[in-house]
Amino acid sequence: MIRAALALSMALLICGCALTGSQPQSVVIGPPNPFYYTAVAGPSPSAQEASERARAELAKSIQVEITAETERIIIEEGGEIREVFMERIRSSVEKKLPEPEITVYKTRDGYMARARVSKELVRELIEESIGEIKRNVEDRMSYAEKTLNEGRVIDALYEYCLAYEDAAGLPPKYDRLGNGDKRLSFYLERRICLLYTSDAADELDG
Repeated sequence: MIRAALALSMALLICGCALTGSQPQSVVIGPPNPFYYTAVAGPSPSAQEASERARAELAKSIQVEITAETERIIIEEGGEIREVFMERIRSSVEKKLPEPEITVYKTRDGYMARARVSKELVRELIEESIGEIKRNVEDRMSYAEKTLNEGRVIDALYEYCLAYEDAAGLPPKYDRLGNGDKRLSFYLERRICLLYTSDAADELDG
């Protein structure tokens, strides 16, 4: 009788779990996917809360991953890490990132949610953001040349300085003047020094 009652209790427990369609937490987490940045949150009393928590956890971890990936790109090319530049890349990529892919599961303890975003997409957005900074440098250079030709030396010096601040953080493969081998940051530094130490704008022609 005791054995029968125990068997019925166990069967009820197993069938009850199957009928609710719930899954253990390990099913939600699963093995790590090397192609995605992933965050898991829960259990939560509602699917919406679990989703929001997973999205928030992913956003925090993505900040770290963006920094790490950008540093890797710069260091591999022998560049210098500049915090101001890193912050601009983080901010730019975070604004560009689409909504993460979110999957919600009902477990025995509530709702679990997994949020993920493609690592390849993050890398592409980092490269895109670096390219935008270089284009901004080139635009400032063009404006500096224009103001210099108009005799507005102080304005030109200001624009050159702003351009240099951005160029100095560029990875070496982006820190190029046009399509040549000359370093963009070195070129800007020279222009700034000549403007600062001389009143003769003609010296800048070389």
